Amino acid sequence: MLNTHNYGGWGYNDGVELKLTEPDGINFGKSQNGANLLAYWVMHQPEWKGSRSQANVASEIKWHCQAWGWIPWLRSRLNPVNIEYFQNWPQSAID
Repeated sequence: MLNTHNYGGWGYNDGVELKLTEPDGINFGKSQNGANLLAYWVMHQPEWKGSRSQANVASEIKWHCQAWGWIPWLRSRLNPVNIEYFQNWPQSAID
């Protein structure tokens, strides 16, 4: 259902990339419970270096999954979800 890998190191814009299967992983991430479980999983992987709250990471995952269904021409930019280690959502989406 998912795959992660790091990008960058410890900088402000560095993080982990979460790739979800389409459409099952995306649909799972749309739900509050699914987004929370995915955030918990991501944050407990050895590559996670961040200091964000689980609720903040879950919110970003859920938003990406919901927007994936709303904006078909942007799907390649919405999945994978790039989750910065230190930029809280929604700031990470703006930069």
